[in-house]
Parts: sequence; structure tokens; C-alpha cells
Amino acid sequence: MQTSYTQQPDRVSAFTHSQGTDVFMRRDIREREDEETGQTLYDCEEVQARLATPVTATEIEADFDEWWEIIASTPKPQQHTTEERLAQLRADVDFIAVMTGVDLEV
Repeated sequence: MQTSYTQQPDRVSAFTHSQGTDVFMRRDIREREDEETGQTLYDCEEVQARLATPVTATEIEADFDEWWEIIASTPKPQQHTTEERLAQLRADVDFIAVMTGVDLEV
């Protein structure tokens, strides 16, 4: 995916958290000036994925091309509509209320 940044991005960013590691990889980073605003922008090709296992940016940089293929081919998570997210949130609140004995019928 082509993307632009207002500051020069790192080639690799990796953020480990309780659900795994979010990895962002960028290649062909090019500096350009926006013709309308005169602002310096950085265009690049970017891939991203959430991995189930921890990995560091240093590990990814060490074998950039192989990791690019892995990240680019990782299936993207299913996107839910706002209505689906709200329905799930309501179901979660109802479940918590039942489990804690809270009466939501006020």
C-alpha cells in the first residue's frame, strides 16, 4: 500500500503488546515537496500485520526481504461495521452485568 508521512518514517516499527506484535514495514521511502503546501512529505510502500509472537524491529531489519514477504502475505483482520461493534459491546456489557449481578433495567 502506498502511503505518505510528514516526517521520515523508520523502515521498520514493531510494537509488542498483550495481543502480539504490530509490525509496520516501509520500503522505497522517497522525499518530496507537496506542490500545494510546500510541505516536505515522505512517500513509501508500506505493509503491516499483527503477529501472534513477539519480534523486534532489529530482528526484522536483519532479514528485511524475507520479513516483507511474511508481513505482506499475512491475512488482514476482518473489519466490522460500526453496528456490529456496538452490538458486540452491548453483548459484552450485558454479560458483565449478569456475571457481577448488576441490574441494568433501571
